[in-house]
Amino acid sequence: MRRDRQLRREVFFDEAASLTPYLAFKTRHGDLFFISSDDKVLGKLLFVRGRNTDAKVLSKAVCLLDEDGFKVAGSTFVDVGANIGTTTVVALRHHGFSRGVSIEASPSNVRTLRINLTANELDDAVTVIAAAVSDDEGEQVLILSGKSSGEHTLDPTKLSSEPSGHVTVKTVTLDGLVSRREIDPTQVGLLWVDVAGTETIALAGASTLIEAGVPIVVAVRPKNPESWLESKAVLAGLLRSYTDFALLRKGSGGWSKDVMSLLDQLSLGSDLLAVRR
Repeated sequence: MRRDRQLRREVFFDEAASLTPYLAFKTRHGDLFFISSDDKVLGKLLFVRGRNTDAKVLSKAVCLLDEDGFKVAGSTFVDVGANIGTTTVVALRHHGFSRGVSIEASPSNVRTLRINLTANELDDAVTVIAAAVSDDEGEQVLILSGKSSGEHTLDPTKLSSEPSGHVTVKTVTLDGLVSRREIDPTQVGLLWVDVAGTETIALAGASTLIEAGVPIVVAVRPKNPESWLESKAVLAGLLRSYTDFALLRKGSGGWSKDVMSLLDQLSLGSDLLAVRR
């Protein structure tokens, strides 16, 4: 029955692109999401299977934080690479965060992000920043994936499919956002960083938040063995002031003091939670 339902939704999704730019659906938890009908990967998975893997990862992160005395209730959720807002919406509606800062570079994703915040009555609670997060402020070229809204990137070597084009976007640093008081480090309960392979570049411009010891979840995707050797060393260096780490995807264990040992275990992607005790 479930498989039949998914097949019907898949057929519907495939035919919808010629009829409408957006589709909408409700999750079993009551979240309402609009997705682009031409997003054949992330959007399609959400619509057909209701699969929001990041929501499960976020739930595990919040659970671990709560168990160890890091309370997120009433705090700010900073979403770097917010895409269409699925993680921000879940964070505020189901995990007690009271404010959000959602940062997204792709103009089309930003439009959908704003729609989803409004659809879930969160537009007044979330600040949207239309920019890419980098280690320098100015402008850069964002390479657009022809496959998925979640794969647009500043680094063309990180694409897993042919690009569909490019657009010049504003770049900001997290340090710059702090200095302009768009982010208050004392209020941040979790910094979430998932930016299609340029996570270490984003964290290189986040010294203020790192010095404040805010909990961080960062995507780790070892797709290229050669670049991964360098990337994990850089990531470990950026997080050297943190004391405890956990991988959050299915099958991962608990806390570890040794971030490199965790990263060395990875053959597939995961998400790393880092805290300072």
